[in-house]
Amino acid sequence: MTSYNKTQYDEIADGYDVLDRLPWRETEAHSFRTAIGPMLSPDMNVVEFACGSGFYSQKILEWGCKSITGSDISPAMVDGAKQRLSEAVAEGKARFVVGDATKPRSLAPDGTEGYFDIALGVWLLNYAESKEQLTKMFETAALNLKDNGVFCTVALHPTDNLEERVAAHEKSPLTKVMPRHTYLEKLASGEGWLFKVTLPGDTTFMTFHLTKEIYEEAAHLGGFKGKLEWRPEIWKDEDLKKRYASWMTGADWDVRREHPHMSVLVVHKN
Repeated sequence: MTSYNKTQYDEIADGYDVLDRLPWRETEAHSFRTAIGPMLSPDMNVVEFACGSGFYSQKILEWGCKSITGSDISPAMVDGAKQRLSEAVAEGKARFVVGDATKPRSLAPDGTEGYFDIALGVWLLNYAESKEQLTKMFETAALNLKDNGVFCTVALHPTDNLEERVAAHEKSPLTKVMPRHTYLEKLASGEGWLFKVTLPGDTTFMTFHLTKEIYEEAAHLGGFKGKLEWRPEIWKDEDLKKRYASWMTGADWDVRREHPHMSVLVVHKN
């Protein structure tokens, strides 16, 4: 993982939570819960990589599990997560540590491998700039999961035709909706693109969009031998248009649906 992925989040930690107030977050959370909800049970221990300020760590406890262990490369983000879930931390239901998902290690309380039932990686995989780094992220998840464990992630819309997506994001309305994606350059490896994400208030950060083929190859190389599914984003309800009318016109929403922002990737370890 590139060095700026740590420093950029230390610097924008205070502004990053604006994501929680965007219309996409509501659709994203609904899509993610639809995918992961049926898998959760009160006796499960869950680990989350790239936990940020704890948005999904909090959700997972609300949706039903025994404990959540969160990890992020940014100490500032980890501090924010501890503050957000301070009560759960005090009760022993949540713990947070600084960690780099491209450096496989156990995050279990006792340091053992294969401790967790489910691993989460919401907006984790897009910080890999190569298949090699992506494979390390999958290795980290596999190392922490039980043999029947599942890795659930929110990732960018899967496609092997990134040039078509780049062209679409260079035109209105995708040049103005938030979060705004500005594709900057194709990676020399040909595995994907570097792009900039812009949030309201001009908070920005850099990330990567690798091809669908690279994601799937990395999952297999990283230790996942079971079923792999790309689940589409699910719009919660039509009322979303009314509640966020100030963000986008009806025509803009139609274009947005034609170019999905994200997908939920569900991978079974075995």
